[in-house]
Amino acid sequence: MTAIIKDHTRNPTPLALPGLVVPGLGHLIPWLGTWFYGLRLRLVQLQVGKQRDAAARQRVLEAEDASRNWFKRHGDHGDLIIGVGMLTHVAVLVWTLVTGLPRIGSVLFPEIGFQLAFTVQHLAATFGLDVVLTATGLHETLGRLDLHGLLSVLYVIAMIAVLWIMAYLRAFPRQLNEDQLNSNGQVFLRTMKKSRNGMIGLVGALMMISIAFVTPWVTPFDPTSPTAINITLAAPGWHTHPDTGVPVFSLLGTDAIGRDLWSRILYGARISLSIGFVTILIAGSIGTALGAAAGLFGGWLDRAITWFIDLMLSVPRLVLLLAILGIFGSQDLTGSGKVFLIVATLGLTGWMGVSRIVRGQVLSLARQDFIQAARALGLSPLRIMVRHLVPNALAPVIVYASLAVGSTILLEAGLSFLGIGIAQPTPTWGSIVSDGKEVLLNSPWVATFPGLLIVWTVLSFNLLGDGLRDALDPKFRGK
Repeated sequence: MTAIIKDHTRNPTPLALPGLVVPGLGHLIPWLGTWFYGLRLRLVQLQVGKQRDAAARQRVLEAEDASRNWFKRHGDHGDLIIGVGMLTHVAVLVWTLVTGLPRIGSVLFPEIGFQLAFTVQHLAATFGLDVVLTATGLHETLGRLDLHGLLSVLYVIAMIAVLWIMAYLRAFPRQLNEDQLNSNGQVFLRTMKKSRNGMIGLVGALMMISIAFVTPWVTPFDPTSPTAINITLAAPGWHTHPDTGVPVFSLLGTDAIGRDLWSRILYGARISLSIGFVTILIAGSIGTALGAAAGLFGGWLDRAITWFIDLMLSVPRLVLLLAILGIFGSQDLTGSGKVFLIVATLGLTGWMGVSRIVRGQVLSLARQDFIQAARALGLSPLRIMVRHLVPNALAPVIVYASLAVGSTILLEAGLSFLGIGIAQPTPTWGSIVSDGKEVLLNSPWVATFPGLLIVWTVLSFNLLGDGLRDALDPKFRGK
């Protein structure tokens, strides 16, 4: 039966129009109306007092109906959290543009001595194409273009676009028909908005990711060099450079060598988050492939993969990590080489949980009618696995991955704290906390600020995982 498509004319929502000027206001102002109607109801109740006449009761009933109807239409806590998150991102965006635009040249073309810069020249040298840059004369211009800086510029442009698109969709909502309202995507969005923990975790995780992306814009000092401030264990605030006499401002103070903690923490966020996401991508890919193969083919392959999973789980992961990093980490590796070793080690030792989840899902799905129909049509097992089984088994994997990102960041911080993670002077949260443990009593800011960011990030991803579980699993919807 052909569905009757309703008129898709976008009727404006007047209270959400301020969001077109400042994104986030369009979500907050309608929600704040619930406070107004609640206050109005309370004032009516106080004015009526103990009056028992019909007119007084009618006034109270009308105020109650108005408050109830407004809360039913605009009292969604998800809109409140989205509005706060958007306003926070607007503040980050303004801060980024104010501090970063005057020195956009150094963002895209950092100094050659900057150890954390990864330029086009470095990328070309990795693949043996640096000769091409030199031959074409681009090594002095394009070769010095920092890829991290370019990525941050693209992210700022994308942030501007996304914020105002969300504000426009809030001010001019699209009218949906019944089929569209009951689609999986709309049900997922509505359920996710009802999850306070999930929305708080989503906003917190996106905020940390945004700050990590705009790091080159908002960090004025080289995080690996103490020459910018050159004052050891300086408290947050204004200081006078001992060599030049020029006043310098350190937002979070300096460490025991005199390096700016603000710059080190933000660049450390970029590295720690990258390790977390890439590690989960590796572990999720391996675990999904092996789990799907074990559940689909069964037999000796299932037994072999299950035995190997049990073998890997029987070895304590920390001991395995220490052994691998002790063997390969003793070599003279550069900063990027040590990062690659950490990512590979964490990814290759963290896929077993994903594999078990996918195997259980595939064993359940393999008995479904649509899989039996695909087999009857003569589809190959590989196509059945890729086109039908894996997509339908991804929901619990997504939840597991969101939870595992936080634990992976925490594990990497622990390794760096023990001194076997990323080598100095490359900053990571764990290494910064390790640097501050010796001066914790006299200079607590060295270890406190990166520790708080670790807690914030891990908690955000854990809350996001809880929200995704509620939104993706039909058994939890409505609870």
